[in-house]
Amino acid sequence: MLADLAFAGEGVGHRMVWDDNGMVMGENTGDSLPHGCSAISTDVEIVVDVGRQWARPGRVFGYNRNEWRVPACSRVSVVLHNHDQIRHMWMLHGLPHYLYYRGMFHLEAEGGRTMRGTFIAPSGNQTFLVHCDMAQHTEKGLKAQFIVGAGGQDMPNIDLPRPSMRSFLQRRLSPTSSENYADKTSNDLPYFPPACLNESSK
Repeated sequence: MLADLAFAGEGVGHRMVWDDNGMVMGENTGDSLPHGCSAISTDVEIVVDVGRQWARPGRVFGYNRNEWRVPACSRVSVVLHNHDQIRHMWMLHGLPHYLYYRGMFHLEAEGGRTMRGTFIAPSGNQTFLVHCDMAQHTEKGLKAQFIVGAGGQDMPNIDLPRPSMRSFLQRRLSPTSSENYADKTSNDLPYFPPACLNESSK
């Protein structure tokens, strides 16, 4: 089922697609580029595992990563694997409203299912909120941040690696690195045990 409802000032509308596995809203494979992007800079795939087994200390649910980094103007494909038997979401806020309805890219997977969606990262250095749209799931651990380029200010109340580890990651994932940036997303790095999280290192 496809719904493509246009709203004034909100780009091309929801661009929602549903099937038995879940839903994607705001998919953009490159038909329209954000302002400041003359072309797609690179392709990045982010594999997101979500479920109780990735919950940080004191949480109920968790993503396998609480931070992802991509270059500006990259085409980002998100693969959401839901390991629980209830539905979970990966929703990103703050994208350009002229391309994405209410500035959102939304991926939802039913229990035990996988969904994939694609969007184009904006130009510039920005940090965006990622969370599950079910408020209780957000409060119980499903919140993260998505960094474009050098990023901006960290989102509050996100379980992130302690500063020394983040400094290492930022050097490794620098867009100016001579290494292949598309192959160096934080999704490639090992899971951070509780001792690496801000809450546990205070």
